[in-house]
Amino acid sequence: MQLSIAHFAFIVWQICYNWIGVQQVQHCELFQHYFMHNCFWLGKRKTILWRAVWCSTTWSLWCHRNRIIFYGEKLDFYSRVEQIRFKAWSWLSAKVKNFNHSFYDWYVSPMFLY
Repeated sequence: MQLSIAHFAFIVWQICYNWIGVQQVQHCELFQHYFMHNCFWLGKRKTILWRAVWCSTTWSLWCHRNRIIFYGEKLDFYSRVEQIRFKAWSWLSAKVKNFNHSFYDWYVSPMFLY
């Protein structure tokens, strides 16, 4: 059975939510999907982490989709999720004051860092 890109993206999102420790129903409209990630109840710092994961996931899926379409690359869950984790961590490390956590700490428990 061949997965569609949309189904692949859905599974990648679920893997990311499980990694963060959140159970969530995904919205099918992009604008609403973004607003699902404005979790003010988490507090300002964790909302920043949450948004970084959203941006990293969206960017990674978009780039992977383009590589599939234009270069014939295959769907690859493992490398997508690894790229998402690393990209979110590197963005947070570069842009968020006092975010000086190791990649290992981020990888193991991202939402418990703040």
